[in-house]
Amino acid sequence: MILPLEQQVCSLESAKRLKEFGVKQESLFYWVLFNGKWEIFVGLPSMLKCQYNEKINGDQLLYSQNGEISLYLSKLKECYEYVSCFICSELLELLPDDTELTRRQHQYYICNCDIGENPQWTHCRQDHLNATESCAKMLIYLLENKLITLEKTDGKQE
Repeated sequence: MILPLEQQVCSLESAKRLKEFGVKQESLFYWVLFNGKWEIFVGLPSMLKCQYNEKINGDQLLYSQNGEISLYLSKLKECYEYVSCFICSELLELLPDDTELTRRQHQYYICNCDIGENPQWTHCRQDHLNATESCAKMLIYLLENKLITLEKTDGKQE
């Protein structure tokens, strides 16, 4: 079963929270505010270029989730806001090494991690119907409670 793109990426709310915490805005997908509506796009708007694009008559094109050409790069300057729309594997790279993601009863995903050393470690758990959102919520929880910090330059935890 192929999941819709919206179920493979973190929610717009989580994406905005992660940006607030200083998570580096580099990902395969982006939530882009264009013409008053948030849409998911492939590419790297901050650099005004596309990673996954085609050149037609020298113009670079940005593709939306449905694969249609939906936005010329020159119009990206009209986009006043965008945030990284992380996929699960991108978030797992930002989480502590011992983070586990499991699926229970074909209903929801559990993201677990232990922070610190025994006997004073902290066990953290986040549940969600979407694996990516479970990881996003875990990263938000860890950052919000200052259990980890991220370097803004490369995104790796300290």
